[in-house]
Amino acid sequence: MIQYQNYWLANKLTSSTSGEIPTEVDVLVIGGGINGVSTAYHLAKRGVSVLLLEQEFIGWGASGRNGGMVLTGLKEDVSALTHKYGLETAQAFFSASKESIDLVESIVELERIDCGFYRSGHIEAASKQSHFDHMVAVAEVMEKDFSHKVTILPKKELANELNSEAYFGGMLDTASGAVNPFLYVNGLADAAKTAGAFILEGIKVEEIKRADGKFYVKTAGRTLIAEKIVHATSAYTSKKFPELERKMAKIGSYILCTEVLSEKMVQSLIPKLRMVFDTKNFLSYYRITPDNRLLFGGRAAFGKDPERSVAESVEVLRRGLQFVFPQLSTTRIDYAWGGTLDVTQSKVPAFTEIGGSVFTAGFAGHGVAMASLIGKHIGNFMISNERSIFHTKSLPNMPLYFLRDIYLPYVGYYYQIQDLKN
Repeated sequence: MIQYQNYWLANKLTSSTSGEIPTEVDVLVIGGGINGVSTAYHLAKRGVSVLLLEQEFIGWGASGRNGGMVLTGLKEDVSALTHKYGLETAQAFFSASKESIDLVESIVELERIDCGFYRSGHIEAASKQSHFDHMVAVAEVMEKDFSHKVTILPKKELANELNSEAYFGGMLDTASGAVNPFLYVNGLADAAKTAGAFILEGIKVEEIKRADGKFYVKTAGRTLIAEKIVHATSAYTSKKFPELERKMAKIGSYILCTEVLSEKMVQSLIPKLRMVFDTKNFLSYYRITPDNRLLFGGRAAFGKDPERSVAESVEVLRRGLQFVFPQLSTTRIDYAWGGTLDVTQSKVPAFTEIGGSVFTAGFAGHGVAMASLIGKHIGNFMISNERSIFHTKSLPNMPLYFLRDIYLPYVGYYYQIQDLKN
């Protein structure tokens, strides 16, 4: 029987709530995902008094529900970034993505976080011949203009990395990594507390007011005071804060996890344990877990609440799994769950100041690494106004944001049709 719960929660730790909580701090961070915890960690490391509030528990949201892929690049490839922003800015974005993986690796080593991080490399698998042709061109640009070498894998060579007939070839990037995301964000929270940060779980922010140059944060039973505030809630931003929530489109992502596979089966599927994702709009992504399950995820629906759509997404993902790996057609599914990611108009993660506080959004499926780095950048900005490529003067509202729940399903249908075309 399928357990409709997050597979990574088998590693659920004890509460991260600190002991005595101060009523006034320099910085109050809202949101206990990787971005918020990284912000608190880097601020505390530099001696700032910081309190983090999480309405559920650390890693409850997207940061603990994802596939654990620590990837180079952003949502759009270097060619698209260059077209939109120019070569110099595109180079800065891509360089930051590589720096973000180095940062995760260094934190894991420095803080001795037992989260299974390793440099797995990733494969982008071409779902169409035209996608593979584009990969070849992008690989040349990456080496020439971005000093980053990837390996193009024609269909026959891809077979050495991925035992599937579903693709027309692929691109291998060995710089990417893998991690247990739930253990990572909780280990980072422990490191933040050791550095002096305070963490309070199970607390919802009801209201924020600003007076006399300070923020007064009302929660159930108490009011907290802070000089500065960071909203690190991204896709889980409450509609209580409409000026923030309207900056993004929220997209459901869903994951299946199979029963434990034999070592022989694992070696036959993805022998080098790469992270894999394809090039469809409704993309599939998958990997082998530390205990030899196949984790298989994808965008099974647009404009629906992931918490309520997991069951109906199971069959969509199961068909996707069987298309990629027909040899797993009778394999039992043990876990299924869903979560929410957010995309901004720019499709690039960013942080900005709104109403005197800092707000961050737009990780779009690249949050494990990028949220870690942007947390560091936010800390640097708050302490010394240090410039960041991800700091923007403003984040535009999503077009017709008040109609998102109506038009997003139609956007999904459009992308599904595009995926079916040659």
